[in-house]
Amino acid sequence: MNRIIIFIIILLFAKNIFAGTTMILAKDPPIGQSIEKKKLPPCVSAFLNEKLINGKGVSQDAEGTLTVENNDDQKIYFNLTLKTNLNKKNEPPIYLRFIKVSNLDIRRVLDYAKIGDEVYIEQFVGTSGATINCAPSSFIVT
Repeated sequence: MNRIIIFIIILLFAKNIFAGTTMILAKDPPIGQSIEKKKLPPCVSAFLNEKLINGKGVSQDAEGTLTVENNDDQKIYFNLTLKTNLNKKNEPPIYLRFIKVSNLDIRRVLDYAKIGDEVYIEQFVGTSGATINCAPSSFIVT
């Protein structure tokens, strides 16, 4: 008898979970319709040789040291992600990541980049569980 009661409770609990999921999925727009997302400002500013590069293009031949500051103008540790495509049909992009760096020779990134690749830079937060509600800084390889 206890097994039947436990089974019914689990069944009701599972039904509520899946019903909630269905409601969430029902709120998604039909495929092909775009959603206007609120653009968040970047939390960090990226500098190449002390010149701001947020949102700008960086030449594939650029040289120098990449540093990052937070909104308090303090140099911080950061994560950098290079997103590159192989330009092959039905192939996903490849990501090259540098994690927890204080400064980085830009050649270490650009040696793997092609024109049009995207680079994202975000503040390193570690395992503290802190969440940062802002967009990463980024630039395009030109």
